[in-house]
Amino acid sequence: MHKKPMFTVQKLLENPIFSTAKVVAGHAGLTNNVEWSHIVDLPDVVSVVGGGQQLIITTGQGIPRETAAQETFITEMAHAGMSGLIVSVGGKFLQEIPQVMIDTANRWNFPVITIPSQVRFIDITRIIHEQLISEQYTMLKRSDHIHQTLVQLVLEGAGLQELAETLAQLVNRSVTIEDPDLNVLASAEFGEVDQARQVSIQTGGTPEFIRMFVRERGILDRLNQSLKPTKVRAFPEHGMTKERIVSPIVVERRVYGYLWLIATDVPLDESDAMTIEREAIVAALIMLKEDAIRQTEARLQADVVSQLLSDQPHTLALEDKAKRLGLDLHQPQQVLLLQPPAGTLPSLRLTDKLRPVVRKYTKRAILQPLGSNLILILPEKISVQKMGAELLDVLPELRMGVGNAAQTVVHLAQSYRQAKEALEIGLTLLAGEKIFFFENLGFLHWLYHLPAEAGNGNRYADRVRQLASEERAERAQLLRTLEVFLDYGGNAAETARDLHIHRNTLAYRIKQIETICDVSLNDPQTRVNLQIAIKAHRLLKNREEKK
Repeated sequence: MHKKPMFTVQKLLENPIFSTAKVVAGHAGLTNNVEWSHIVDLPDVVSVVGGGQQLIITTGQGIPRETAAQETFITEMAHAGMSGLIVSVGGKFLQEIPQVMIDTANRWNFPVITIPSQVRFIDITRIIHEQLISEQYTMLKRSDHIHQTLVQLVLEGAGLQELAETLAQLVNRSVTIEDPDLNVLASAEFGEVDQARQVSIQTGGTPEFIRMFVRERGILDRLNQSLKPTKVRAFPEHGMTKERIVSPIVVERRVYGYLWLIATDVPLDESDAMTIEREAIVAALIMLKEDAIRQTEARLQADVVSQLLSDQPHTLALEDKAKRLGLDLHQPQQVLLLQPPAGTLPSLRLTDKLRPVVRKYTKRAILQPLGSNLILILPEKISVQKMGAELLDVLPELRMGVGNAAQTVVHLAQSYRQAKEALEIGLTLLAGEKIFFFENLGFLHWLYHLPAEAGNGNRYADRVRQLASEERAERAQLLRTLEVFLDYGGNAAETARDLHIHRNTLAYRIKQIETICDVSLNDPQTRVNLQIAIKAHRLLKNREEKK
C-alpha cells in the first residue's frame, strides 16, 4: 500500500485556478485519488506515464483525430487507473471535446475536464503539486504525532488495551488487535460498528463464518506474504457493512497478530494506511514485551508445578514462588488436567486462549503446559463444573480430568494423579462426557489399578477376550453391541437407538453373543459380571497401547 497522500480530483477542482474549468464527462469519477500530475501531448499516454493515479494535462495536440482511436485513448487511461484528464480548449489544437470521448469517459466514470487555453499549465501543475506536497506533509506530521504518542505509551508500560484505546481516539476509528488465530486481544470503539465487529467483541474472537470467509478470500495469505497493510472492502452479506484496513503485526518476519482499523461514516484514506503500518510496529513492541513477561512467568510456573508434583519436601522458597504467581499453598487447591483437541499442541498460546475464562473465576491459579496436556491448579472453592462449561465454549473438543481437593500442599501431587487417572478412564470409558471427576469414578478406580493377570481364569473375562478375538475376526460390532446393551441396563430400545440399528438386528446380535459366550443375558448376575469385565478389558487394552 503506497504511502502517498490521498487527494481527490474533486478536491483539486476547489482551488481558484480551476474556477473556469468544466467537468464535461465522468462526474462519478471525481472521487478518484490523485498522486501526481503530468503534461502529456502524445496519443499513447499509458506507455509514457505507466498508469496509476496520475492526472493527465494536455493541450489536445496528442489526441487522435479518428473516432475509434479517440475511444481507445480514453479507455486505455481509464483501465490504467488514471485519475482523469484536463484538456485545454479554445486554443489552436482543440475547440471542444469530441462526443465519442465524452461518451466513453461517462461509460468508464473517467473525469474529463476542460480549461480555457489562457490558463497556463505551469500554474496548474504548480498548484497541484503544492497541494499534494502540503497534504503529504500534513499527513506525515499527523502520523508522527500519533506514533510519538503511542511510543510514549509503550515507554510508560502500557499494554495492548491502552494502545487500542489511545489509537482509536487519535484516528477516530474503531480499533481491534487480534492474535494470529483472530482471537481478540484488545479493542476500542469509536462510533457505530457493524454486526461482524459486535459479534467479535462479544465472543472474544472472529466468528467462524468470518474466519472461513477471510481464508477463502485469501486475505490473511496475502497479508502473511506481503507483510504490508491491505484494505478489506465491505461485505454486507457477512455482516461487514464497513470497510477495514488491516496490518500484520510483524517481528523478524513472523506474524504475531493483526491490527485493524474500521471505517466510520468518514471513508478510510491513505492517512489511515500510513498510520496503521507504523502503529503495527508499536503493537509488536508491546507484544514482544508481553511475550517476554509471559515466557518468564511460564518458566516460573513450570518450576513451581514440577516441585509441587514431586515427592520432594516443600520449602519456604517454593511457597514464595507460588505466592508470586498468586497461589496460596496454605489454602485447599484442586488440580485439573486438560487434554487439548487432537492436533493441538499444549502451548502458551493455548493457555492464553483459555486464561480469560479462568480469570473470571479467580486470579489465583496456575495454567501451564505439562507434557501433552495442560495443568490447571486453582482454589477448591471454584465451581469446576461451571468454569469447565465455559472452557468448553472456548474449545469444545477439550477434555478435563478433575482430582479431589488437596487440603494441604503435600496432597497436591495426589490430586494431580487423580486428575490424570480420571482423564484416562474418562477418555477410555466415558466417551459421551467431557469433564471427568475422580470422585465419580467409584469402582472404575479399582479396575484401573487391577493387574493384568487378575482376570486370568475368570469366566467372564475369558468371554470378553473371546468376543474381542471375534472382534478382530470381522465381527467388530458384537463387543460394542454388548457393551452398549449392558450400559443401558438391557434396554433394547435405547441400545438400538444408540447403535442406529433395527431392533431385529439387535436381537440377532444378542443371540450371537449368547451363543459365542455360552451365557444368557437375561441373568442379572451375568450382565453385571460381563459389564465389569468389559470395562476392565478396555482399561487394560488402553494401558498396553500406551506402553
